[in-house]
Amino acid sequence: MWRRLAQRALSGASAPGAHSGGSQQKQSSLRRYAWAAAGVPVVVVGTAAAADEGVARSLYFNAHAMPVLAHYRLVEFYLRLKGHSKTDLVARGEAFAPLHERYAPLSLHVMRTLKGFYVKIGQMGATRSDFVAMPYIKVCETLQDNCPYEPLEKVQELLTRTLGRPWSEVFTHIDPQPLGAASIGQVHRAVLRDGRVVAVKVQYPNVERLFRGDMRTIRRFCELAQPEQLPALAEIERAFVTEFDYQREADMLEQVAVNVSNSPYRRACVVPRPIRELCTKHMLVMEYLDGKKLVDALREQAAALASAQGLTLDQLREQWADRAAAAGTTPSARPTAPVATPRWRRAALRVALWVNDVARGTRTPMPLDVDSVLALLAGVHAHTIFVNGLYNGDSHPGNVMLLKDGRIGLIDFGQTRSLTLTSRRNLARIIVALADGDKAAAVAAMRATGYRTRHNDDDMCWRMASISFDRDDREITLGLDLQQFMEHQNEVDPMEVIDDTLVMPSRNTLLLRGLAIALGRPISVAKAWRAEAARFLAEHPDVAV
Repeated sequence: MWRRLAQRALSGASAPGAHSGGSQQKQSSLRRYAWAAAGVPVVVVGTAAAADEGVARSLYFNAHAMPVLAHYRLVEFYLRLKGHSKTDLVARGEAFAPLHERYAPLSLHVMRTLKGFYVKIGQMGATRSDFVAMPYIKVCETLQDNCPYEPLEKVQELLTRTLGRPWSEVFTHIDPQPLGAASIGQVHRAVLRDGRVVAVKVQYPNVERLFRGDMRTIRRFCELAQPEQLPALAEIERAFVTEFDYQREADMLEQVAVNVSNSPYRRACVVPRPIRELCTKHMLVMEYLDGKKLVDALREQAAALASAQGLTLDQLREQWADRAAAAGTTPSARPTAPVATPRWRRAALRVALWVNDVARGTRTPMPLDVDSVLALLAGVHAHTIFVNGLYNGDSHPGNVMLLKDGRIGLIDFGQTRSLTLTSRRNLARIIVALADGDKAAAVAAMRATGYRTRHNDDDMCWRMASISFDRDDREITLGLDLQQFMEHQNEVDPMEVIDDTLVMPSRNTLLLRGLAIALGRPISVAKAWRAEAARFLAEHPDVAV
C-alpha cells in the first residue's frame, strides 16, 4: 500500500482516501469508524506527499528500501539461528545471492527515478567490487556514464534562463546527446559564437532543495540501518552542498588547473579551464577535452582481455573481485604502490605491435597501461593534497578521462576541498606510519587528530586508520567485508570523535582504491603517497596554522 501511495504521489496522482466501506452497507457503524480512523494517517501522509515533492521522494525511497532492508536482516537473523557467524562468508554468500539478484534491479530503478543524491551513492558503490555484490556493481556502473538526462529542449530553456538572453546569442551549436549526466546537472559539447569548442554544464532546477531533502532521508535511513556510517555521511553532506554553486566550481577549476600545470604531472595530466565570463551560479562553461571516459576505455580493454582468455567479461571481473578480497591474507599478497611501466618497455611494445601489424596487415591499438594510469592518478592526487592543499573530493572513475593524445583529463571539481597545514601534517603522519607498517605510530597519529572511540582500543584504531587511508583487505577487516567490519567496530568500540577535515581525504583514498580494484590491481594508497607525505613533513617541521 505504501509503495503504491508513494508511486502515485511522485507521478502527481491524487493520494487515496480512507476506505468508507460504501459497498458494505451491513457493516456496523463502529467498524466504519474504525476504518475511517485507520485511514487518517494514509490521507495525511498522502496529502503531504502530493503537496510536497520532498515528502513524496522520501516516502518513495522508504517504501522501497525498508522492505529490502528487512528481508536482508531476516535472512541474517536466520543464519545466526543456524549457528553461522558473520565471518562465515560462504554461508552468507549463498544465502544473500538470491537477494542480490532480486533487489539490484530494484535499486537501479529507485536511483534512476529519484536521481539526485541517490545517483551519487550508486556511483560511489560502483567502484567497490570487493565488498559490494556483483549484481549491484553491474547496475550501479550504468550511473557513472549513463545517468538519466534531460532533453536538449529543456537544456536550451535552462541556458536561456541563466544567461538572461536567448542561448543562441552565445552558442551556435549544442550537441543533443550529453557528454555526461550527473546527479545535479548535465554536460554538453557546444560551440561558441567565436568558434571555440567548449563543454557547458547546466544545473537542474530546484535540485539543491531536493538534494537536501534526499540527504535527510538517507541520514534517517542510516540511523536505523547503518549508524556507523553517520560521521562520514555528515562530512560528505557538507561537501555536497558546495556543488550547487558553479561560480565557486569555476574558481576551484581554474586554481586546480594552474596547480596541475605547474606540477611534475603537467605533461601527462590536464584540467580544463573555465571560460569565466560565461560562468554563472547555475552554468559552467569550460574548455572541451577531446577523449573518452576512462571507464569506457577500461571496459573495452577488459572485454578484449576476457575474450583472449576465453572468459566472459563478468567472469573476468569476478576473478578481479576475488583477487581484491583475498589481498592481504598473506604478507606477499598485500597491496603495494602502483608502479608506472618504464618508457623503454612501452616503446618496445609499440615497436612489436607495429612489426606484427605490418606482417599481418592489421592495426592493433596500444593497450591501456593500467599500472601507469594508477601511478599517475595516485601521484597527482597526493600532490594536490600535500603540496597545494586543494584537492577534488569526488574523483570517482566517471570523472577521469582518457584523451586522444594519451593524457589523462580530470573533470568535475564541484567538491573541491582545502586542507590547512595542520590537517595536512596530521594526514602525512598517518600515511607515513601506515606505509612503514608502524602500528604504534599510526595509532599515535590518529589520536593526534582527536580521534576517539568509547574504549580507545589501539588495534581497532589501527584498523580504522588503514581502512580510512590505506587499504581494506581481509587482513584489516578480520575476514569480514567492509560494511560488516564497520558494523562490528560499531558494536565493540564505537567512534565518538573524528576529525571532520580528514573525512574527504579518506573518501579520496577510497575512490582511488575502488578504481584500482575495478582494474584488478588492489593498491596501498599509503605506500603510493608516502614519498609526497614524507617530503611535506620534511618541508614543514613546525606547523602552527
